[in-house]
Amino acid sequence: MSNDPDPAKGPTSSPRATPDGTPMPRTAPALAEADSTWTMDPTNTPATPIPNLQLNRFTLLHKAGEGMFGEVYSALDPKLQRRVAIKIAKPHTLGTPDRVERFFREARACALLHHPNILPIFEVDQAGDRYYLVSPFIDGVPLCFLAEERPLRPIREIATLVLKLAEALHYAHCAGIIHRDVKPQNVMLDSRGEPLLMDFGLATRLAPGEERLTAAGTLLGTPAYIAPEQADGNSIAASDQYSLGCTLFELLTGRTLFDGSPTEQILAHQSTPPPRLSEFRTDCTRDLETIYLKCVAKSPTDRYATCGDLAADLRSFLANQPILARRQSSIDRLKLWSKRHPLSAKIASAALATIGLLVVVLGITTLQMLDADARARELRTKNDTAIRERTNAEQLAQAHAAAQRTSEYARLRSEAYGQLYLREFGWREKAMSRIAEASRIDTPDRNVVDLRAALLDCLGGTDFRELRTLEPDFYCRYLTFHPDGRSVLLAEGRTGVLDSSDLRIKIVDFRTGQLQRTLTFPGKVLGGFLSPRPEFCNGVAISPDGNWVAAHSRSNLLYLWDLRLPTNSPVVLNANAVPSGNYNLAFSPDNSTLIQACKIGSHGEIRCWDLATKSLIAKHHQPHCIGGMAVHPKTGEVICLGQANALTRLAPRTLTPIVTSDAQWQHHKVTEAFSCIPPSGNLLAVTANEFLEIYRPDTLTHTYTFRLRNSEASFYEARNSLAVSPNDRLIVCCDEFSQTVEVFDICLGQLVSRWRVGPGRVVPAFDPSGRFLAISSMDGTQLYEVLGQQEHRVVATGTTDVLAAAISPDGSQLATLLNNPGPYIGPTPELWSLDTPLRATRRFSGERLGTTSKEARVQFTANRNWLVSVTDAFRIYDSQSPPRVRVNQTRDNCPSVVLAPDDRLWLLLKAQVLSTDLQFTPALQESWYNLSAPLSGLGDMACGDVRQRWAAFGGVDGIVRLFSTTAKRPKANRLPVPNEIAFENRVRLDAIAISPEEEWIVAGSQSGHCHLISIERPDSVYHWQPHADHVEVILFLKQHQFLTAGKDRRMRCWQIVDGQPVELLSTHLDAEITSMSKSADGRFLTITCRGERGVHLWDLDQLNARLQEMNLTR
Repeated sequence: MSNDPDPAKGPTSSPRATPDGTPMPRTAPALAEADSTWTMDPTNTPATPIPNLQLNRFTLLHKAGEGMFGEVYSALDPKLQRRVAIKIAKPHTLGTPDRVERFFREARACALLHHPNILPIFEVDQAGDRYYLVSPFIDGVPLCFLAEERPLRPIREIATLVLKLAEALHYAHCAGIIHRDVKPQNVMLDSRGEPLLMDFGLATRLAPGEERLTAAGTLLGTPAYIAPEQADGNSIAASDQYSLGCTLFELLTGRTLFDGSPTEQILAHQSTPPPRLSEFRTDCTRDLETIYLKCVAKSPTDRYATCGDLAADLRSFLANQPILARRQSSIDRLKLWSKRHPLSAKIASAALATIGLLVVVLGITTLQMLDADARARELRTKNDTAIRERTNAEQLAQAHAAAQRTSEYARLRSEAYGQLYLREFGWREKAMSRIAEASRIDTPDRNVVDLRAALLDCLGGTDFRELRTLEPDFYCRYLTFHPDGRSVLLAEGRTGVLDSSDLRIKIVDFRTGQLQRTLTFPGKVLGGFLSPRPEFCNGVAISPDGNWVAAHSRSNLLYLWDLRLPTNSPVVLNANAVPSGNYNLAFSPDNSTLIQACKIGSHGEIRCWDLATKSLIAKHHQPHCIGGMAVHPKTGEVICLGQANALTRLAPRTLTPIVTSDAQWQHHKVTEAFSCIPPSGNLLAVTANEFLEIYRPDTLTHTYTFRLRNSEASFYEARNSLAVSPNDRLIVCCDEFSQTVEVFDICLGQLVSRWRVGPGRVVPAFDPSGRFLAISSMDGTQLYEVLGQQEHRVVATGTTDVLAAAISPDGSQLATLLNNPGPYIGPTPELWSLDTPLRATRRFSGERLGTTSKEARVQFTANRNWLVSVTDAFRIYDSQSPPRVRVNQTRDNCPSVVLAPDDRLWLLLKAQVLSTDLQFTPALQESWYNLSAPLSGLGDMACGDVRQRWAAFGGVDGIVRLFSTTAKRPKANRLPVPNEIAFENRVRLDAIAISPEEEWIVAGSQSGHCHLISIERPDSVYHWQPHADHVEVILFLKQHQFLTAGKDRRMRCWQIVDGQPVELLSTHLDAEITSMSKSADGRFLTITCRGERGVHLWDLDQLNARLQEMNLTR
C-alpha cells in the first residue's frame, strides 16, 4: 500500500520567512523525546495482531513497533477507507496538563508541514487517557536498507536522495521546527523510491522559559548521528545538517561515521576529525567530499548557513557545476595535519633542520676545498726546494710516496682517457675502473672536475660486457629471442656431411642457461654420392605471442610447431622452393600468418601462410631473387628487397604491392641482402655487401648510409646479418667471412664498437628489453650485456635530425621538432611517451611548422601545454590525447617565442617585446599588437625567459631588459618600463635563463662570455668566459646550479657560491648542443645535438649516485 502526499497539495520549495526575517511560528509534537527506534517496516518488526481493538473511529490492525516513549500501530480509517499509522504516547510521557497541551499544540504545528519529502500528520487526538498521532502508512523500506546493500548504490543516486532530504529539512527549519534526530532509520523510501522524512518525535521549537518534555540530563538524538553541540544540550538547525552529513557518509560507505559504544561515538563526534570518503570509495569526487566535510564540521559556523545552501551545492554537484563550498587553505590543512600527526610534524621539522644543516655543511666544504686547492698549488711550487732542504729519511720517504701517488694518478688518468679514445670492446668498464682508482688517490694533482668529465663520457657511451656462453657444444646457425624476454631459440647447424640424425631447435633460459625445451625435425644427407651435403636449419622465427615456431630447412621443407602442444614434432609444410638468404621467415603481428621469402630458379617469391588452416593464401612474384625481407611489427606490411635493387612494400595477407622505392642502390649490385625492422617500426635497416642503409618504412625513403667494410674489400664476399635494438639506437652487423661484429649508433651516425667472434654463420639478436645481445657462431652462442643505458639513454630516435626537444614537467612525455631536409620545408612536431626505461614511443606527429628550421624551440608549461616554434611560425598544443592545436601563427623574422608558466605568451619581434593573455582560442587575433611593449631604437631582441614574477630578454645590442610581470602597467596596452642592464662588450646575447626561485639571471653572448646577474641587485654583475665561441643554451638545474653549452662543443656545469660561478663539470661533446630541458622534479635532463637523430636523456639521480659511488661529489 502506498499513500504518498500529492506534490500539488503542498509546496515543492522551501517556504520563506516573515517580512521581519523571523521564521514563521510552528509547534512540534509532544513526543519530542522519543528515541525513534521503531519502524513501520513489517520485515524488521513482526506484526502483532490486535483483533477488534478500536481507538475512536480507527480500527487497530496490528502492532508495527515500539519505542521508549510510544507504540506504533497499523490501523484502518473507516471514514476515508485508508490504512494509516498511529503512534500512541505512553502514559508516563504526558504526566501533566501542561505537557498534554504542549502535545496538541506542537502536533498541530508539525501537521502544517506540507512537503513532498516530509511524512505528513493527518490527525492528533485522544481516547480516554491515551493520546495519539495519525500519519500515512507507507508501504516501503527504511533508508538504512541502502547502507546494508552490497554493492553500494552509485554516488549520484545517494546525492539525489540527500538533496531531497536537505530541501525537506530547510522547509522545516524555515517553519521554525528542528528535527533533532535525522538518521537513515527515520527516512522511508516509498514504492517510487522517494525519501520521506518522518518521526519528528524529537522536534522542537521551545522558546526560552518554556517547559521541555525531556528530563534534565536526557540525551536528545542518536549517538551515531548526533552533532557536537547537540550532545552538549544545544540543538540548532545546523545540528540537523550535521546528522544529514553522517547519513550521507553511511549511505556512501555502508558504515557509521564513528564506531564504538554510544559514549565513544559522542566523544568522537566532539573531538575526532571525520574520515574521508575517498578512503572507502574510490569513485567519490572531490566536490562531494567537500560537501560532506562541510556538513560534518565540528563548529556550526563552519557548516552551511542553511540546509538550503547544502541543497544548492548538491544540486550543482549533480549538474556538474562548481559548488559554493571552498576547500581549506594549505595553512589550515597543515595545522590540522600537525594536530593529527604530532610525531610526523616533529619528524618533518627535524628533516628540514637537517637539510638546512647539510646545505651549510656543503657550503663550508666547498669553501674549504677551494682554499685547499689554492694552498696545494702554492705547496707544489715549493716542493722541489723543500725536498732538497730535507735531510731526514722519514721526510724523504714521505716525499717519495707522494711522488708515487702523483705518478700513479697520472698513469690511471692517462689509461682512462686512452680507453675513452680507442673505445675497444670492454672499454667502458676498464675506463671506469681507472677513474675509480684515481679518485681514491690522495694527491694534489687530483682534479675532480676532470674526473667527473671522464666519468660522464663513460656513462654516455655504449659498450658490451661478455656474460656467458649458451650451449657451447652446440653449433647454432640461427637464433631469435622469445617474446617473454627470458628465453632464446637456438637453431642447429651441421658440419658433418654424412650425419642424418634429427636436427634440434633448443629453447634456453638465457639468464640461467637452463634448457627448457627441444624441438626436432628430421635430418638427412642431401646431394648425390659424389657431392653429399648436410641438412641444416636455414631460418627460424617465433610468433609475437610466443605460441608458434617456424623453421625451414635446406631440403626445401617448412616446419611449424605449436608450443601450446606437448609434442616436439612439427607440422610439415611443403615449401616447394629453395629458401633465400637470412631472416627470410617472419610472423605477422596479429599471429595469424607466416611470411616466407623463397627463390624459384632465378626468380623470387614472397609467400603468406595461414596458421589456422596451414595453407598458402597469397604469393608475390619478383622477377629477380629476393635479397632480404622484413615484416613491419605494427602494421604487418611486408618489405622486401630484390636483387634489382628496389624496395617494395606489400600489404598484409594479400601481398599486393603498395609502394616501390624510386631510390636504387647506387653503390653496387646487390648479391645478398639482409633487412630488419625494430619493434618500434620507426626505421628499416638494410645491409647489402659492404653498405648499411637506413630507410623510413612508411615511405621507403633513404635517410643514412654506413660503410661496413673498407673500400678495398671484395663487394661479393660479404655476408652481413644484422639486428636493431628495441630503442632504435644501435645496429649490430655481423660478417660471416671476417667473423667481425660492428655496432653503429644511429643517433650519432658513427661506429661505437667492433670485435671478432668465432667462425661459421654469425647471427645477432637483441632481447625484447634491449639489455642483452646474443651472437651465434660455431663456437656457441655468446650472450652480452649492453652497457650505458642506465644513467644515460638516447630516446625518440628517428630517421632525421632532432632540432629541439623538451621533457614534460612530470617526466612522462617528450616533445620534439624533427628536421625535414629540403628548402622551404619546416620541421615536424612530434610527441613521445617515455613508457619504458630504454625507449620512447611516438604518440603523435603533427603537421610541418613554417618554412625554415632556424631558431627551433620546444617548451612545456606546468599544465603540460607545449609550444613549438621556428623563426617564421609557432604553434601551441594542449595536453589532450591526441594533442589539439590551440594556436597556430605565422610571423616574419620572429627569433624567439616564450610560453610563461601561467600560459601567457611572449613574443620577440625585432625591437619589440610582445605579450598577450592566451586563452587557447583556435586563432589568435591581431589584437596581439595592442598588448605590445615597443622598444624601438634599442636593438632587436634575440632571446628571453619568463617566470612567475620576472621576464628577462636579451638583445643584439648586448643589453638585458628585465620586466616585472606582476607590476601595475602604466597603460592598458603597455608593459612596465624594463630595467636595462648593459655590459661593456655590447655583444649580441643568444641565451638567457632565470633561476627557479627568480633570484639570478645568467646571460650568454656570441663571444662566449656569460654574465651572472642578481635580480635584487641588478648592478651586481659577474662576468666570465666559459666558452671559446657562442653560448648556445643556458639551463638552471637547481636554484644555484646551471648548465651552459657553446658552439665549442663543450657543456659545463656551474654552482653559484657567494655570487660567483664555481665549475663543477666540463665535458666535450661530439656535436653542438641545440637545446636542453629538465623535468619539474629535476630528475631527468634532455639534450639535443646538431645533426643527431635522437634525444639524450640523463637520469640525474642515478648520475649523482654514481658520482657518490666514485667519491666525486663535493
